This record gives sequence, C-alpha cells and structure tokens, in this order.
Amino acid sequence: MLDVHDPEHTPHSVRDFFIHIATIVVGLLLAIGLEQLVELIHHHQEVVTTRRELAIEDTKNIKIFHDDEGYLLSTEQQVKAYLVILQHALATKTPPPTILNIDPNYDDFQDAVFKAADRTGVLALMPQDEVASISDRYLNFTQSQDRITEMFYKLDRAQAIFLADPDPTHLTVEQQQHLYSELTEVLGDLNSFHASFEGLVILYPQYK
Repeated sequence: MLDVHDPEHTPHSVRDFFIHIATIVVGLLLAIGLEQLVELIHHHQEVVTTRRELAIEDTKNIKIFHDDEGYLLSTEQQVKAYLVILQHALATKTPPPTILNIDPNYDDFQDAVFKAADRTGVLALMPQDEVASISDRYLNFTQSQDRITEMFYKLDRAQAIFLADPDPTHLTVEQQQHLYSELTEVLGDLNSFHASFEGLVILYPQYK
C-alpha cells in the first residue's frame, strides 16, 4: 500500500502548488513502477524455479517410463508363456506346473510439480504455447498410466480364480473359457502398449 503524507509546508503560490502536485505524481509513479518491478522480478523467479523443477520431474519420469516399459514387456512374456501352459493343461486335463502370479510393480508418473504450478497460478505466467506443450505431455502420460492400471485390474481379476484353486482343470468349462478370454485380453492390452510407448517417444524424443 502506498502512503501519501501531507506536505510539511503549505504551498503559497500557484507555482508552488503545481510543483507540489508534480512531486506527488512523480513520487506515486515511481512507487507504482517500483512495486510492479518487484512483482515482475518475483514472477520471473517463480517461472525460472518452476521450469527447473519441471525439468527435474521430467528426468524422473523418463526413468519411470523406461522402467515401466521393461516391466510391461516382462509381464507380457509371463502372460504369453502361461497361456501356452494353460492351453496344454486344459487340453490334456493335467494340472499345470505353475500358476500365474504377477503383482503390479510399476511406478506412477510424477506430476506433483505440474499440479502445484497450476494450482498456484505459475503456469499462467508462462507462455501459453509452452504451457500447452507441457499440459499435453502430462495428459498423454496420465492417460497411458490409466490404461496400465486398468490392464492390471483385469489381470488381478483373472488371477483371483487361483486363490480358491490353483488348478484350472478343476474349473467348469465356462470358467476355463472366461479365464482364457481374460488373459488373452490382457495380452492384447500389453501388446498395444508397445505401439503406445513408441508413439510417446515420437511425440517426446527426450523419452527415447
């Protein structure tokens, strides 16, 4: 807040009066300008800090991206191998030598810095084309993460049947068909992630 103090001496002429008014106006303009300059410097520093923190978060997400890609590939290989085992067990009516037991062990993409920047209004201080690019990246990775989570829900539902009995040959024909169908659907989801990840790398080469 700007404080305007009464003059120590009352102006006695028109000239003194206008000098006094001009002094006040110049003082106010300087004070306002200084206040705006301080605010501008503060906003600039907020943007610089946020960009640095976003870059750090992006570096973490690059590692998570590659770790998740490797984990999903491993999961795909396990599901594919078990489907072969399951087919043989059901065809020969012999208990399979192993059960499918995959725990979700993937990492979530980090977005705390991005959300904080949005919540505090720092994103509004940045160029809109830059914000649009960052927002699109986080949206694409969030959607990818949601698909991975949904796939593991399907896998958990399929694996839940082994809690009651690890031998799928004891299942009814309908249950066997349902188990095989769910695992085949999970395998299809895992296959689609390869194309999805490749598409993300094309969009964001730093994730290669």
